[in-house]
Amino acid sequence: MKSRNRLFALLFVLMVLILIFIHEWERFMEMPVHFLEKWERLPPHSDAVFILLGDSGHRALYASRLLKEGYADRVAMGKIEKESIATFGLVPDESAIACTVLIRSGIPQNTIHVTSIVVSSTLEEAQAARKWASETGIDSLIFVTSSYHSARTSWILKRVFDSSDIHRSIAVVPIPEIDWRPWWETEDGMVTIFNECVKFLYYNLNYREYHD
Repeated sequence: MKSRNRLFALLFVLMVLILIFIHEWERFMEMPVHFLEKWERLPPHSDAVFILLGDSGHRALYASRLLKEGYADRVAMGKIEKESIATFGLVPDESAIACTVLIRSGIPQNTIHVTSIVVSSTLEEAQAARKWASETGIDSLIFVTSSYHSARTSWILKRVFDSSDIHRSIAVVPIPEIDWRPWWETEDGMVTIFNECVKFLYYNLNYREYHD
């Protein structure tokens, strides 16, 4: 009798949870967005802007805006590891795209710097940024990245920069092609959310104890 009562109680709780989910399912589905995004207030001025590559057109445009508004006087990025097709010069790599966008946006070429370090991940970009900043005497950096990438970026920067005296902040770029709400109804939204959640999990599993 007791086991039957427990079963009924569990079924009742399960039904209540299902009803709550059905009623509030959109709110539940929006949770990954709040988890992946991290918005910060930017300092009035930093020594340089550092573009994290990927969505290079949007991020470079936003970086050029920051420079024009006086948030920094120069901009840098890592030297992206070229895909096989880019090595033949058939398509520009991410670094080249970002540089072209910056120049065409009116940013002087002598204020744009591409590090000598080849990068292929956000962690490597953060390491390249720290090395470049240390070598050039830079004390503060604004990292430009997309909204869905901002929380993982903050997580990585903390591990790479906490042992340094370099101040870092994150400028978040909204991506207009991705409709976050409802993200589950668009292909771009589904792919972006899934990929970023997997990458965040991967970094937590592999670099949780990492300190530069």
